[in-house]
Amino acid sequence: MKRHFPFFYGYGMLAAVWCIYFCVFGTVLYSTSVINAGMQQAMGFSERYIGLAGTLCTLVSGLVGPLVGRLISKRGVRLTFLIGSAMVIASSLALAFLPQSVFSFLLLYGLVVGAGMGFAGLVSVQSAVNDWFDRKKSFAMAIVLTAGSVGGFMAPQIVERLLSAGDWTWGWRYVAAMAGVALVVSLLFIVNRPEDVGQFPDGLPPAKREKGAAQDGEEEGPPDRKAFVLILFSYATRTYIYYSIMAYLVIFLRYKGFSSAYGADCIALISLFSLAGRLLMGVIPERRVPANVTLGLGNIAVGAGGLLICLFDGSLPIRIGAAAFGVGVGFVTVALPLTVSRAFGQRRFAGINGKLSLINYLLAAGGPAIVGQTAAWLNDYSLPLGFSAVLVIAGGVAAFFLRLRKES
Repeated sequence: MKRHFPFFYGYGMLAAVWCIYFCVFGTVLYSTSVINAGMQQAMGFSERYIGLAGTLCTLVSGLVGPLVGRLISKRGVRLTFLIGSAMVIASSLALAFLPQSVFSFLLLYGLVVGAGMGFAGLVSVQSAVNDWFDRKKSFAMAIVLTAGSVGGFMAPQIVERLLSAGDWTWGWRYVAAMAGVALVVSLLFIVNRPEDVGQFPDGLPPAKREKGAAQDGEEEGPPDRKAFVLILFSYATRTYIYYSIMAYLVIFLRYKGFSSAYGADCIALISLFSLAGRLLMGVIPERRVPANVTLGLGNIAVGAGGLLICLFDGSLPIRIGAAAFGVGVGFVTVALPLTVSRAFGQRRFAGINGKLSLINYLLAAGGPAIVGQTAAWLNDYSLPLGFSAVLVIAGGVAAFFLRLRKES
């Protein structure tokens, strides 16, 4: 039976999608660094295998993107949210309750959890926002993407306390419970598109929406290859260091003499300041500060924060580095899709963004494995992580050379 609402349900969708993103992506991504550190101590897994599992998780979450996009086009985001949540539940419970080996860890965490994050992650979230919002799309995107930061602020603290009271299996039980919440929300509150409930994007009929909406300028001819390469360079260098830091920060700080609890605090600090960066992006007027400029500044902040974490051993500079890293992540998360839209136009956004996402993960997913292998050779994380920080700064500088299309 077709549902109807006496109000614009886009804001209800925003709340539901926020909850799902918080429970799945925000929980899994930010808590696994703490869980992996616990598994390393208890199971004796080497940095090499933990890095390989992190690489597989990142790679698979990106590789399923085209499949997720096709399912969304045919069946809507509700199905992809359900599939992703169910996969995270099943794999997390298996990790918690079944005997584990290196092979099962790689299979369950690297492949199944990664696929679950891909189905219930950014592709589905951005598609839901795109379907329900037009004029208010940038503001809605900034709001919903704060869920990852809030989840990241809470998850490391909760998981660290669970591991202190029990063992590493409690971390995976927590992940499964949060994914269960996402599954219920998907079943009860997700509506695929506005027309399914007799509504329109932004709650406005087409005539009113088109009259008030700012449209991206469209140009004939092939897409700008230079713009594609520059955006990809900025995107991939940020992804490379981000997943490497998330995989190894707790372990790296233990090498520096800090406790796992301190490492969890730093991850939470990254999440908190990432939230601030995303909220700030929601209020920065794009006409005054172009999207490629905020993208470049975000990358540079990520790199500067990474260098502070790598080069200094004191608690204060490491915390400052975590804060700068987080603000940069927040800026890039919101600025990237806006930059793609402004560089290629709204009509080409979906296709270009899909290609960028796939190539980005193919290039950057090896970050945790490369960092782990290099650290094992050198018995030090500073050099591989510091090098990735320099790369992401270069990616930020590259973004300044982008030419964006003007609004018509």
